[in-house]
Amino acid sequence: MKTSDKQDEQKIIIGIFLFGLFNFIIGATDLSDEAGQILFVIGFVMVLGSMGYFIYERKSRKKRQNKLLHKIFYDLVEKNNGNVTLVQFAKATNLSASEARAFLEQKSSEFGTVVNVDDEGIIRYIFK
Repeated sequence: MKTSDKQDEQKIIIGIFLFGLFNFIIGATDLSDEAGQILFVIGFVMVLGSMGYFIYERKSRKKRQNKLLHKIFYDLVEKNNGNVTLVQFAKATNLSASEARAFLEQKSSEFGTVVNVDDEGIIRYIFK
């Protein structure tokens, strides 16, 4: 899905959330009659549904990002014969240095990697 399509979808869901919230509030002000109760329930369902969508979307985005990070990591390891620097990985993934270091440290502990710091201060992870 294109970014603009995703943004349009999110705007629609936000609209549904706001409309649902409006109905929820209006319905809550008059729960004594049937119309108020219906508005309350409809609003509640709309709010819960839109919140559920955003939670699902956030988890899906995180999963896609994690998958992409792993792909970039394995591509760099293969391309550089097992040698990956912190700067290479951070640049390839657009992560901050601390985020890239945390990811590489995790992979390092999984694979039993050798970590070297050369004379220039470059941190090099050697995956074999």
